[in-house]
Amino acid sequence: MARGKYHYLIKLQYDGHNYHGWQKQKYFPTIQGVLEETLLRFIETDIFTFGASRTDSGVHALAQYFKLSLNEKWNPEELKQKWQEELPKEIELLEVCFIDPRFKVALSVIEKEYRYYFTSGRDNNATLITQHAVHFQEELNYEEMNLAIKEFIGVHSFHNFQYRSDTKSGYTREIFHAEILRNVSHPFHPEIYVDAFVFRGNGFLKQMVRLMVGTLINIGIGTNDRHNISESFQPQSNLKLGFIVPSYGLFLEKIVYPNYVYQKINKSP
Repeated sequence: MARGKYHYLIKLQYDGHNYHGWQKQKYFPTIQGVLEETLLRFIETDIFTFGASRTDSGVHALAQYFKLSLNEKWNPEELKQKWQEELPKEIELLEVCFIDPRFKVALSVIEKEYRYYFTSGRDNNATLITQHAVHFQEELNYEEMNLAIKEFIGVHSFHNFQYRSDTKSGYTREIFHAEILRNVSHPFHPEIYVDAFVFRGNGFLKQMVRLMVGTLINIGIGTNDRHNISESFQPQSNLKLGFIVPSYGLFLEKIVYPNYVYQKINKSP
């Protein structure tokens, strides 16, 4: 049974630097917590929010989604405008629309894309935007990293590429696409050019992307070998290849739903 009478699908972007992740916490500022706090300034009935993806502390998003359920009806555009006036500048509502009450905002996701923005060696543009990209001091072997990142594509057990994940759904995930982009414009700072690791998949474990990036950095430095990646996927393997890179280079770039979801959007209740 869906909570509330009226249901909205909301797309937003945020700078996560000053927040302890998406999920509401009692003693720390979070994106979900701020969204609910600001909404309650002008909504007097119960509210219910459900996020599509739990980003960690310091992680940013260009296309996060969440479902909002209310007991009072609002025009989506008026709700968006009124709410945005209350929100801090780091959080921007991009779209607000009606959605089917049966819609499961997290379980319906079929693809997510993450990007990790960075520079290395003498290319130190990331030092100009330290809250939104990471600079690695070492000169990296991009040829070797380009070969290594392809090892992640496919269906694998990522038990060695996670930290304290909720294991109810197991460790198996599928990576559809992985690549390294060179000299791309940063989404928050278009005048600054950096590099990016790109991963698209059907889901990601806690800190999985940051550990994959840490593995690639070790391979780029030369302290690890790309051939070890396939070994680390073996069910009995305890082979840890990477380290958890800082969170502030990580962006949730995209969330994809099946076509039928978009067909249900904007149908007034």
